[in-house]
Amino acid sequence: MPVRSFTEAIYDATSEAMWADGKIHVLGLGASYPNGLDGTMGDLAKRFPERVHDMPCSENSNTGMAVGIAVSGLHPLIHHGRIEFAFHAQDQILTQAAKWNQMFGGEYPCPLTARIAMGRQWSNGPQHTFTAKGMYAVPGLKVVAPSTPYMAKHLLLAALREQSPVIYLESRWLYKLKE
Repeated sequence: MPVRSFTEAIYDATSEAMWADGKIHVLGLGASYPNGLDGTMGDLAKRFPERVHDMPCSENSNTGMAVGIAVSGLHPLIHHGRIEFAFHAQDQILTQAAKWNQMFGGEYPCPLTARIAMGRQWSNGPQHTFTAKGMYAVPGLKVVAPSTPYMAKHLLLAALREQSPVIYLESRWLYKLKE
């Protein structure tokens, strides 16, 4: 197997999943940039221009839209570049996505994957260094936190096949890790 970094593993998984499943859409601030979404986008916006969506800085509405398209039959992969930004989307994550299928008798899945970056990176101040993993430990959500490039790729591939919402927590310290 080739040596890959954590970010390259995320790119690989996203690319493979988008190629295999036309229902996957990527949403996030800077998603259309090659170095967007913490350096994981590469050429995906060029390869899948109708399914990579650069979003405004409005986490609550972006996540609400992702929940809406998930319950309408697509599979959004939404990215929050900092866990602190994802705090603005907690209503959508914890009271909508996590509960949607249960609220409707198990007949309406919410296949949403939320990539959330957490922890410190290049001289972040105290406002951008949270981890808060336990915040997402609620019924209806699956939570993963990969610690190696191999895990990053395979947990993201599994999340993008899942019919329940998945919170994919990625540590900034791992982005350059190679395996």
